[in-house]
Formats: sequence, C-alpha cells, structure tokens
Amino acid sequence: MEIGITEGSYENLQEITEINKICFSGTKTIEQIKEKLSLSIYENPHITIAKINGKIIGYGMGYFETGKEYYFWMLGVLPEYRKHGAGKKILEEQINFAKAKGYKKFLLKTSNKYRNMLRLTISLGFDIIGFKINEWGKDSAIWMSLNLE
Repeated sequence: MEIGITEGSYENLQEITEINKICFSGTKTIEQIKEKLSLSIYENPHITIAKINGKIIGYGMGYFETGKEYYFWMLGVLPEYRKHGAGKKILEEQINFAKAKGYKKFLLKTSNKYRNMLRLTISLGFDIIGFKINEWGKDSAIWMSLNLE
C-alpha cells in the first residue's frame, strides 16, 4: 500500500471534513475550518494530505501561531488506513514544513483518549509540556512540544 503525501489546499476541505466526521464525530464543519485557517492572526496555514491510489485517506493542518511557534491543529486518518504510517508521514511533513519556514517550536494538543497519537508524538521526540485533567480523565488535554532547533 503506497501512501503519497502532498500539500493540500482549500479545495480539499470537503474531503477533509468527511474524514473529520468519521474520525472525530464531525466536530468541525467546512466553514469552521475555513474560518480558523483564514483568521489574520494565523499565518502560513499549511494542509497536508495522504493519498492512496488518488483517494484522500488522511490529512493534517497547522499554522504559525506566536513568535517562532508552529501549531499543529488537526490530524485524521480514515480507520481502515490506520497503522500503515499515514499519520506519521503527515506529521513528519508538517514538521519539515515548520523547520523550512524557520519555526523554533512545533506545538500540538491531543487528548488522553488518543493513545496512538501520544505514542506517535513521543516516538518523534515530542515532550509533554502541559496537562489539563477534566472530571472524567479520559478526555484530558495534553499539550506537547518539539524543539526544531
């Protein structure tokens, strides 16, 4: 199974939204994604897509946030294509993009319930820099950082 990684665009947002619905119970609409990426406070929004045989099977997106920090906002891979390296390839491409743009830190937030994401980020050298426990524990927010210098 050959996974191709390419730069995405706003033209891919319909497919990204469909993947988002499957991965995260439809937490974001096209309008919400466009609005977030087009806010003037966010510079250099960057979309990465993973494809197999021309079909988008995963996506990742992030943007410049503050100072020299890049914030990785979302990552989703269709369940039937997980455990084949698509998520890792997407995240690595986003990290390489941030490095090429001169960012010093790569930040993301995940949740305690996304164990595969935690394993992936730790395997790539990310550090846990913050944690917020909610009353149930499972959806606790975990902030992570990768030094790009």
